[in-house]
Parts: sequence; C-alpha cells; structure tokens
Amino acid sequence: MRKPEKTRIQAAIAALSLALSAGHPARAETGTGAFAFRGIGGQTCATLFEDPDPAMQARQVETLALWLSGYLTHANRSTAGVFDLIAIQDETALAAVVTNICRNNPDKPVGTAADALIQALGDWTVHEASPQLVINEDGSVLRLREATLAKLQAHLAERGLMAAPVPPVTLDDATRQALKQVQGEHGLAPTGLPDAQTLLTIFLRPATP
Repeated sequence: MRKPEKTRIQAAIAALSLALSAGHPARAETGTGAFAFRGIGGQTCATLFEDPDPAMQARQVETLALWLSGYLTHANRSTAGVFDLIAIQDETALAAVVTNICRNNPDKPVGTAADALIQALGDWTVHEASPQLVINEDGSVLRLREATLAKLQAHLAERGLMAAPVPPVTLDDATRQALKQVQGEHGLAPTGLPDAQTLLTIFLRPATP
C-alpha cells in the first residue's frame, strides 16, 4: 500500500532533522564558521509552540515566512554562483515545513532548521538569472522561475511521464498531465499545477524507500 503523501513528507522532514548539525550553505561568516541569526531565526524552535492557540501559531508561521523572505534574499546575494537558493517561491509553505522541522528539534535555532531545508532542496537551486513566471488559474496565483519549470519538465521526462520538452518553457498540457500523474501517485489533488505541495513532494529527498 502506498504511503499517504502527508506521511511521506513528514518522513522526509524527520530525516532533515538529522542534518541540523551539518552546518549551513557556504556564506560569509567568521573563521570558525560562526554567525548570528537575527529576529525569529535566532529563537529556539520551542518558542514557536509556546502558545497552543492555533491562531497564534498561524501568526508565528506568517512571521517566519517574512523572516525567511529576508533571510533567503540575503543568502541569494551572498552565496557565490547562486541566483535563488530555494526554487519554491511560496514562503508560507516553506515556513510551514521549517515549523515541522522545529517540532522535532525544539532546542535548535529556528534559523538552523531553515538551513536544513535549504540544504535538502539544494539539488533544485537556481544558479543563473531566471525570470519568474506567474500562473493564474481558478483564483490562485502561483509563481515559479522559468529555470525551475524547465528542470521540472526534464525531471518528469526522465521519469517517462512526458516527452522531452522543447523551448519555449511553458506550463503546457504535457507538463500538466505529468504533474497530475505525480499528484495522483501521492494522494494530492490532481490539479496539474506546480503548487508548493507538489514541488515539495518532488524536491524533498525521501528519508527511506
């Protein structure tokens, strides 16, 4: 029986917990590798869950999403050979993943959990300047870099889910059908859209087979 997708992603997040002591992407720091997190990134993960009120925890995710936006922008600017460290453009979805990593690592800094996610998504880092595509559909707005969509199409083609893509890079019917197949395999709504949940399913390295 196929593992429910939520469970699979949770397993991958649990695996990320093991990587928290492995450091962070190469950036400017002291000779010993030390640097200071500012804002919510410097708090311990446990502080995200001090108030059990769901509304307060939702605000924490919003605050974390704003912090992540600034943190990633600076990391993009200061990391050599990188245009965008994380291919997923939905900071709220990323903040939710960091929050889940924090649940398994209450004594670690929130920023360290963010670094674990950056490392886990490293295979999909955008290295060259790439425009952001905006996809409007059914009242939803999705943002995706052109380079990420091209790499996603190549990945789907390698899996035999679609023919090799040809320029220009667009979210065509073949890509949508391939995404629907992936979504169906993992218990996600078969929208055919490269939403954050679908991209996390594809991008996160699984913990175990």
